[in-house]
Amino acid sequence: MDSQLAYRQASVCDAAAIFKLEAASFPADEAATLENIESRIREAGAFFLLAELPDGKLAGFTNGTLTTGSELTHETMYRHEPSGSLLCIHSVVIDPALRRRGLAAAMLRQYLARVVVAKREGEGGSG
Repeated sequence: MDSQLAYRQASVCDAAAIFKLEAASFPADEAATLENIESRIREAGAFFLLAELPDGKLAGFTNGTLTTGSELTHETMYRHEPSGSLLCIHSVVIDPALRRRGLAAAMLRQYLARVVVAKREGEGGSG
């Protein structure tokens, strides 16, 4: 099934579908809000990747932000620092119906490959 996934950068138009999957995957007090998701897409779009099925349905996503700090803190969860060198991954989510098939690992490999390219090309902000 991994070979059937298509990957692309998220846009704000995707935020509602992303939020629905986030809310189904995390406890309410840990899930990002719709506003947080929209903000991460706007501010750190280069670090927000979607995985889609051939029919265009959202299969999963992963996202993160950069920080100039040396560790993940509560504050880094809400702020993207484009000049940062530490990537803080916030979510790695696969639709519950598609879990246990290796999709999260495949998505993370794709994500990290894209992050390496983005950093090499000097992208630290939105894309």
